[in-house]
Amino acid sequence: MFEKIKEKNVLKSKWSYMIISAVITMIVLSGIMVIAMKTSSDDLMINEHKSKFNTIEETVQAIYDGVDAFNTAHSEEIEEIGAWSVIDILNVTDKIVAKHPEFSDMKETKILSLCNAKIAYDMLGEDGRRKISTMMPCAIGVYEKSDGIYISGFDMNMFAMIMPSNIGNVLKVVAEADAEILSHAISE
Repeated sequence: MFEKIKEKNVLKSKWSYMIISAVITMIVLSGIMVIAMKTSSDDLMINEHKSKFNTIEETVQAIYDGVDAFNTAHSEEIEEIGAWSVIDILNVTDKIVAKHPEFSDMKETKILSLCNAKIAYDMLGEDGRRKISTMMPCAIGVYEKSDGIYISGFDMNMFAMIMPSNIGNVLKVVAEADAEILSHAISE
C-alpha cells in the first residue's frame, strides 16, 4: 500500500516537473517571439552602416582599399584562406533607368560583388553546398539616402546560425572577412 502511495507521489512529482518545465519553456519562447516581432526582419538579416565618406565613389574606393588591406594583412595565409576581390560592380540605378526612364529621379545605388574565389570554389564544388549560390558572391550595397551614403550586406553571422553546419561554418569566416574589409568605409 505504501509503495502505491510512493509511486503516485513520484508520478505527481514527475508530472509537476514536466508542467513547470513546459511553462518556463513557453515563457522563454514567448519572450523570444516578442523580441523578434519588435525587430523587423530586415534588421535581423541585413546589416546597414553609414559610410564615413560623402560620396558613393569614395565609399566604393574605400571598400576596394579594404580588400587590398585584408589581403595584405593576411598575406601569409592567403594560400590557405584565399584572396578577396571585387569581381563586379552593378550600377542598379543606371540599369533601372535605362529600361524605365520614368524612374530617372532614383537615388544612386551600386552593388559590389565581393568574392573569395577559394571559398566560392569550395562551396560550389560540393552538391550539398551549391544551394548557397543564391547568396554568391557577397552583395554589398552602396547607396544614397537623404542623410548620407550607406553600406549594407547580408548578416552572414545570422545566416550562419540557421544554415547547416557545413555552410554555417563557412559563412562565419565570410562574416569576419566582410567586417574587416568594410571597416575601411564604415563610420562607426
